[in-house]
Amino acid sequence: MLETFFTSKVRVKILKLFFLSNVERYHVRDITRQISEEINAVRRELSRLYKVKLLGREKRGNRVYYFLKKNFIFYPEMFRMLIKEFGIGEEFSKKSVDLSKVKYIGVASEWYSNRERAHSEVDLLIIGSLPLKLLSEIISKYETKVKKEINYTLLSEEEFNSMKQTKAPFLTKFLKQDIIVLFGDREKFSLR
Repeated sequence: MLETFFTSKVRVKILKLFFLSNVERYHVRDITRQISEEINAVRRELSRLYKVKLLGREKRGNRVYYFLKKNFIFYPEMFRMLIKEFGIGEEFSKKSVDLSKVKYIGVASEWYSNRERAHSEVDLLIIGSLPLKLLSEIISKYETKVKKEINYTLLSEEEFNSMKQTKAPFLTKFLKQDIIVLFGDREKFSLR
């Protein structure tokens, strides 16, 4: 089944649109405009994604709308791959960031939902050493791209360990949620 997902650039564009957008349902012509591809290619890929049950469809009047089925067996894995490739992870790779002094980068998967979040929550945690100017540029560019603020925290490994030991509320709250690890060891930088 996995071969079905990654053989077509049109399919990748459709996946990117559905997984990374705040819109839940799309009409075929809407998708065609959003991804700038031929309508027949879009219809063909939508049909394939519907057939494997990643997408659902519903008819409203004379239009058919497609939507992601979040209970799809590979949904979490695909979501993580797309975030790494086209989400905030893309910004780190575009800048060719030297990650030799970075131990961990994790983003809260909940940040990508439409749910309202408290302003003080941490959405992105970086552990290690990274120039603040570079980090600020990456974050700013990504916020402009997605039109949404991302709250981030940069900690040294020592700061992380100290805060973990004292159970700092913001860190504990961050680590208890579903995290997409963009870089580093999930186990080492968890609550365990």
